Amino acid sequence: MSYPYRVPLPDANDLSLGRESMSRIASVLAGSDNLTTGIQDVQYLANIDIPDIENVRPLLDHSGLSRYEANKSLVEELGESFVKMIKQEFWSVEKFNEFINIASQFMFMKEIRKAVLAACVKYHDRISSEMYDWLVNDPNIVDEAPMSIRRELFARDKSLFRLYVTPIFEEYLKDQSLYFLSKEMRGTNINDVLDFRMNNKGLQDIIYMIGENNILFDEMQNLIRIWFNDNGWPRICSFRFDFFMGMQKADRIQMCKRDHSFNFICELAMVFQDPLVKEKEISTTLKWCTSMLHFGSNAFRMIISKNYNLPDLDEKEFYEGFYKHILFMMVDDRQREAKESNRARKDKSQDVIDTQEIPPTPSWISFSETETHLLRRSDLARKIFCQYIVERTDKGDPVAVHRCLPFIYASLPRNDNEFMHLEMYESMYQSIVTLIIKSHRVRVLCSERWRSVITDLINITPWRLSIQELVVKLFIEFYSDEVANQLTTLGCVERMKLVRDWAERMCITGVNMKTGDVKALRHKYLLMIFRSTQVVSGIYSIRPDVCPVLWEIAFQGNKDVNLPKDARALLEMYL
Repeated sequence: MSYPYRVPLPDANDLSLGRESMSRIASVLAGSDNLTTGIQDVQYLANIDIPDIENVRPLLDHSGLSRYEANKSLVEELGESFVKMIKQEFWSVEKFNEFINIASQFMFMKEIRKAVLAACVKYHDRISSEMYDWLVNDPNIVDEAPMSIRRELFARDKSLFRLYVTPIFEEYLKDQSLYFLSKEMRGTNINDVLDFRMNNKGLQDIIYMIGENNILFDEMQNLIRIWFNDNGWPRICSFRFDFFMGMQKADRIQMCKRDHSFNFICELAMVFQDPLVKEKEISTTLKWCTSMLHFGSNAFRMIISKNYNLPDLDEKEFYEGFYKHILFMMVDDRQREAKESNRARKDKSQDVIDTQEIPPTPSWISFSETETHLLRRSDLARKIFCQYIVERTDKGDPVAVHRCLPFIYASLPRNDNEFMHLEMYESMYQSIVTLIIKSHRVRVLCSERWRSVITDLINITPWRLSIQELVVKLFIEFYSDEVANQLTTLGCVERMKLVRDWAERMCITGVNMKTGDVKALRHKYLLMIFRSTQVVSGIYSIRPDVCPVLWEIAFQGNKDVNLPKDARALLEMYL
């Protein structure tokens, strides 16, 4: 039997439903003397010339329903009754094939498509490969089919699967909550992060779409590789990890084993359980981790160039130069921590209130031009150095952070095309801000040394609009009752005015309002102004006489504003 299914064409006088019938009805109407005669001819030929049919029409007119609405309701009810009947009855193979054969002529009708799909779901084992090929060419069927049928259609037409899955994947990449969470390098619970990522609706939709279909699983893995080959975004690697873990969480472990990396991971885990390996672990861990990071940093370049030999790593440059300086920094950190601990035990208030300034950086731990140049060109060096800075922020070490940030500033990416370089530094700054908000807000206001870190953050804001938003977000979080109450307890609530001074200095340093999402940045400025009026009775609020440049940016030059009222109104407008 050939497809699409077709019944023999009706006789000349048979005007039953169907696309071919429409042209014949049009021919009858065109050949009639007038429209009334033509309608009567059609009724006669179609055997619907019911006596006294004219008496029904006034009833419809008085019902308030149009003829279209009445006919539409009848067709829908007939369709629903038909679907119900299909679900209740049992059809032989011959009856199923006969129904599909006849119904195929009327697939332009939604009600018929519903009936066909209901029959396909109930008798899915009777759907031949030929019939699937016929169904996949009808876009309405693909959109309306239940997932059990749709999976089979996707498996037969992988381009169709790609058409449906690509927009979901793109929405995953655009999800700002996932994006910002992926950039946090410290200060978040890893299990909470993974749960949040794997519960993403788009990811779960894709996992449901694939089900237990091995063809679709393999194709999804293939698409991920294609997308990564096209641009190399790290977020695609995050998606691949989330997809793989999500499939395992959905009890699809056997499908995951189809991926070549699964056995490699298991073998690697077994190797590291070997007692002999554990003995050598201490001496080889640094080199092994360095090699793995180096491999990951060069993955995209290797794929693009199709040269799958890992580029050589200049071990002398790393182990005798870069790592040596990092080690010296860590030794100095430990010595300083010991002194800080002794000092804090003698004077409990010194744990928060700190009047000491940043000490000079010893020459033996400072980066030279060689290490700074390495940061500019090596993703591996940047990853390690940024992790070190974030770790010192987490530990509450403003001295180490202040010493390191100038080297970040000196090695900024030259343009937006260096996306791995760009994302690494943005992630680091975001993580610093998150950690300060989480653990160090009061210390920052009470510490001369922490204020040096704030100055470093202010100095970097002209680089990117995203960094400006992060720093404004930090300033907003200082305006809280929690911070104000702790400062009051310490007897230094007047330090709240530092926040507006920093914010004004940042605006003077240079706020670029010409590129990026300026609306989002202005919203944050307005929120900061409004929050400043709500803490400590607004004594240290942001006012035009104190912060004229900030005010100009936030209110676009309109100085005649009622602060609480207009800031709230503008916030509502922007929200």
